[in-house]
Amino acid sequence: MPREPAASIQLTPEGEQQWQRLLNHLRWSDDFSLILIFSQHAPIVELFRLRLEQFYRLRVSGLNQVRLESPAQLLNDALPAILGQNIGHTLTKAPVWLNLTHTDHEDHWPETRRKFYRRLNENRETLRQQNRALIIVLPAAEKQSFRELAPDLWAIRDVTVETQNWLALTNEMTLSARDQSAANIPATPFSETDQQLIDEWHRVKDKPYRGALLAAERALKVSLLHGQLSLAEQIAGNALKLSRQLLQQLGATPQTLRDLSVSLNNIGDVAQQLGQLETAQGYFGESLAIHRQLLQQLGETPQVLRDVSVSLSKMGDVAQQLGKLEDAQTYFGESLTIARQLLQQFGETPQALRDVSVSLSKMGDVAQQLGKLEDAQTYFGESLTLHRQLLQQLSENPQALRDVSVSLSKMGDVAQQLGKLEDAQTYFGESLTLHRQLLQQLSENPQTLRDVSVSLDNMGDVARQLGQLEAAQDYFGESLTIAQQLLQQLGTPQALRDLSVSLNMMGDVARELGQLEAAQGYFGESLAIARQLLQQFDETPQALRDVSVSLHKMGNIAQALGKLEDAQTYFGESLTIARQLLQQLGETPQTLRDVSISLEKMGGIALELDHLEGAQGYFGESLVIRRQLLQQLGETPQALRDVSVSLDNMGDVAQQLGKLEDAQTYFGESLTIARQLLRKLEETPQALRDLSVSLDNMGDVAQQLGKLEDAQIYFGESLTLRQQLLQQLGETPQALRDVSISLKKMGDIARQLGKPADADNYESQSRQIVELLKNPPVRNPPSD
Repeated sequence: MPREPAASIQLTPEGEQQWQRLLNHLRWSDDFSLILIFSQHAPIVELFRLRLEQFYRLRVSGLNQVRLESPAQLLNDALPAILGQNIGHTLTKAPVWLNLTHTDHEDHWPETRRKFYRRLNENRETLRQQNRALIIVLPAAEKQSFRELAPDLWAIRDVTVETQNWLALTNEMTLSARDQSAANIPATPFSETDQQLIDEWHRVKDKPYRGALLAAERALKVSLLHGQLSLAEQIAGNALKLSRQLLQQLGATPQTLRDLSVSLNNIGDVAQQLGQLETAQGYFGESLAIHRQLLQQLGETPQVLRDVSVSLSKMGDVAQQLGKLEDAQTYFGESLTIARQLLQQFGETPQALRDVSVSLSKMGDVAQQLGKLEDAQTYFGESLTLHRQLLQQLSENPQALRDVSVSLSKMGDVAQQLGKLEDAQTYFGESLTLHRQLLQQLSENPQTLRDVSVSLDNMGDVARQLGQLEAAQDYFGESLTIAQQLLQQLGTPQALRDLSVSLNMMGDVARELGQLEAAQGYFGESLAIARQLLQQFDETPQALRDVSVSLHKMGNIAQALGKLEDAQTYFGESLTIARQLLQQLGETPQTLRDVSISLEKMGGIALELDHLEGAQGYFGESLVIRRQLLQQLGETPQALRDVSVSLDNMGDVAQQLGKLEDAQTYFGESLTIARQLLRKLEETPQALRDLSVSLDNMGDVAQQLGKLEDAQIYFGESLTLRQQLLQQLGETPQALRDVSISLKKMGDIARQLGKPADADNYESQSRQIVELLKNPPVRNPPSD
């Protein structure tokens, strides 16, 4: 059969971009380089090979192709040839092309490939001495396997290409069914039973009957469970194609329509997990339209109603991820209405109860994102009640256990945002206990491991807010270990993002413990991951915001280390992203608050650089936004504290500009809010410290205005609060530093009031703490 000339085949724009990236690297590479192409698209691989062959034909060297007819040749012939050993056919210094995908389903090939990966890794130094590029094409599903079996080669690879369906078919070009089928071998760790489901799908995937769709459903489920997204995409795409084919063959019957809608939902789920949100939205939208058509056609049967409810929920999920919260609320609201209707109509079956509970949880999520915390608490509370009812009915079924645990986490989140930290700790603690129970019960599958990791992060976050820094560090450390394990096991975007979040958590607690270099390391690694995900997902709102958050954290550390220009750069880029998201998503509480935080950070740097007018501009714009949010959301602890912080910053600028009465007004309003928060939050460490800062600010202005007795009262109350925190939290660097500052202020006032003995006493205590901070005591390790 004649080969199609490369010139007559076209790639999509993304495909052309990847081809140019590969070609540009090879054009400028003069020594060894390793290029890995992971593919399940045989026509794309063939096109790349033909183009490379044509490119190198114009050069003297040509393209060396290692042709394989049996597995034995891979180890006996190809491996020595690649390593430059003197066998029957010595390779020149031209690039080497080795395609390992075209024989995926032959006996012994997967096992032989694994041996080859290990052997090549063992001979990596010999390989690197070969003055040529090595291009290896591997099955897409063996990416994780290659990383595990050849970690050193993975570390030194120069280019990695993961192909998609980039082939733009022309009128003159047709592909046989064999060429169109994508080769894909699932990587470990599939169990024997799961592998049988994958093998069954491979056997029937091209047969035009409904049984092939059912086989695809089973195979898709296990591939998603094991994080095999490339394989899942292939299965779901094949099933969708078959569903459309059956609809055309058999006509638009209720069964063929429903099968098509299920296939659309399945491929939408995969697209969503791959971060392709607009694509997922398209699939889910088409599925919803079919379900509404069936509802009109068949009437309100339980199955049809539930199908519509599920499709609405999927549309809501994507809208929520895209930051379209009002749209998400509409979809989830309609889904909840249908779920309640089914519950009322058909009684409290486990499925009906769970559907209502899930819909309530989704409504709570959106309410929480919109800043309606009391509404969120109501939704989550009702959802938790239903999940506990189901758990009692189903006798600790794993799904029922997990549902209760997730509901507890959501209740903890809202309690934490409302400043009820002890309640949050209780919810998160019970959730963690259930997740550990499930981990023991179900063994270490990715979902149970991730659930434990998330619960540990929640416990760590509350411990940090309560000032229990060592406990927080322990929780975050265990979570980080799990996140690293999951990334190695799955290699998915979600696993990457989870690792980034865990690194940020570790950085936060390291920073609060005064370990700035360690914090910088954590935040830097997290930022690198966030940028990688941003590039991968085409600037989705979540990916953009993750980069912005990491930039903030890097800016905070740079500022603490005195690198103000670096901090300004980080905060400036973060502000640009925050404004972009505000324009893109509209004035949601999250986008508004993110902009205000970036403005505060930029103002803080401007203040340290003595750019007072610039600082005033940043802080003023932030204060306007925060007053708007306070009015919009009501007096939530977060909204109140944000306004208080902005008032303090405005007061700082007014004070430095010599406008002491203005400063006193700003600081006075901030102090009023700080006292209100202390009453509301029941003396949490954060509320106590915020009040002490406001008292110091009022004392500073009173001192500058010559009101020394007033200043002494403010500083004295602040010192009392800080000594209380020192006793409560232990000798953390922050607590010690705060007490030292208060003692110095008390000493200054005492001296101005003509009380030198008191002044000497305060100043002596302050110096002792400063020395302690410079030379912390060495703690002996505990004895065995």
